[in-house]
Amino acid sequence: MSVLFIHGWATNKAIWPQSFTGEKKHIYDCANYPDYQHLTKTFLEICKQEEEKITLVGWSLGGMLALQLAAEYTAKIARLILLSTTPRFTLCQSYEGGLPGSVVKNLSRKLARNSWETQMEFYHLMFSPMEKEWHQKFITYIAPHFSNINVSSLQAGLTYLMEQDLRQELAKVNLPCLIIHGMEDKICPPSAAQYLLQHLPQGELRLLHGTGHVPFITQEKYVKDLVMEGVS
Repeated sequence: MSVLFIHGWATNKAIWPQSFTGEKKHIYDCANYPDYQHLTKTFLEICKQEEEKITLVGWSLGGMLALQLAAEYTAKIARLILLSTTPRFTLCQSYEGGLPGSVVKNLSRKLARNSWETQMEFYHLMFSPMEKEWHQKFITYIAPHFSNINVSSLQAGLTYLMEQDLRQELAKVNLPCLIIHGMEDKICPPSAAQYLLQHLPQGELRLLHGTGHVPFITQEKYVKDLVMEGVS
């Protein structure tokens, strides 16, 4: 079965471990990310090429994009896997699974002054206190792949996070959905995963203790095995 991986904010296809790649594994990338129209076109091309239902794997903002696709093209998707995802990034009176909107606005202001420094601050937040070794490896070996992301793309991503609310779409996503979330995630709180579990018709949740925002890196083998389950 074919798999499409969708990355999150301030990253690109280089975020995915090598073990996640291979035959029938499609790693989405787009210079103007997030671009839902471009993603939709890419997704439909893969469906036509593979002639089978696709497993969608979305991380963080990429998980929100995956939810959009799943709500619109449910019949073309075999399984949805949401890594560190939320249906709405910001807090509001009726949703407690997000961060204050001021956090996004502050990131936007910082981007205008020094985009790379802002990205580095964000990458620091992705790791729990128990993942310091992984944090250092990430900064040394992976983060440099993201140094050329243009500021307009980063700002567009923040606008998406500030404005998008997918809560009303969840009931449409009537297909097997595995939610994988770190208990120490400081970017998308675990309460967001609980909300997804309660509102997705076929949701299943795996909470990872001591894990931050990038479980597919810090718990690579465990997450890979879950992702590839049933994928030949």
